[in-house]
Amino acid sequence: MEIQRFVARAACAVALGALVLLAGNAPAAYAAASAAPVVSVADGGEEITVVGTVIAGVEAGCLLLRPDIGIGSDYLLIGGDPKVIFVGAHVKVTGVVGSGNSTCQQGTPLTVTSASPA
Repeated sequence: MEIQRFVARAACAVALGALVLLAGNAPAAYAAASAAPVVSVADGGEEITVVGTVIAGVEAGCLLLRPDIGIGSDYLLIGGDPKVIFVGAHVKVTGVVGSGNSTCQQGTPLTVTSASPA
């Protein structure tokens, strides 16, 4: 009787350990899937060109352009070549200003049509 209880408890412990191991990987998979910002931008905005420095947003995967001059706010960069647009890069970006909702919760949305090092 004691051996049967021991075997049953050991089997439960092994099963519980496997579940904990599998669950431990779930947050990483979820984070990877949710790293890209979700953006909904209205069409028909004004096309502008801005020179500035790319900074990281507070949310994962969000990039903002902080203009070199002017009193405007930061621009939330939507799209663009990641070889040109990355945190710390000084860039010249042309894009269409839009209004909309974003999981980034920062900056004025700017859909990039072209970008180059400044």
